[in-house]
Amino acid sequence: MSARIPNQTLSSKTPARKYAGVVLFTPEKKFILQKRENIPDITNPGKITLFGGTCFPKEHSLQCALRELKEELSVNLEASFLKLLWKTTKIEGKERVEVVVYVYTVPLPTNNLKLREGESIFLLPFLKIDEERNLSYICKQSLIKALLYFNIM
Repeated sequence: MSARIPNQTLSSKTPARKYAGVVLFTPEKKFILQKRENIPDITNPGKITLFGGTCFPKEHSLQCALRELKEELSVNLEASFLKLLWKTTKIEGKERVEVVVYVYTVPLPTNNLKLREGESIFLLPFLKIDEERNLSYICKQSLIKALLYFNIM
């Protein structure tokens, strides 16, 4: 008689890692995005993504988003201008990741931004989303939702 191996599927009880990202844009109606470094062991290597990152345990996603923007772009943003855009859950390997995305509702001039993480800052015109093939899935969905939020589409 052989031993039965339990099914290793993910359940809703599987502890989740939480990611918080932010849709930023310029007064010239361009999204401010991050071109990730092409390092194999990071999430979305070489892709264009939102600025954001993993929340600390018990850290609220809003606080995480503000912290990540300060770490990655050297910018202190006003929390009251961050609005929840959407939430979803995705699977990365065997890990369930809760994704929370905010939109900063005030245009952000790029002259005050200092990139501290990633390969480069990538500016994408609002209506060119479909032309950019290197966007991560979460990034592309977030940009489309941001256009709907601002009633641009």
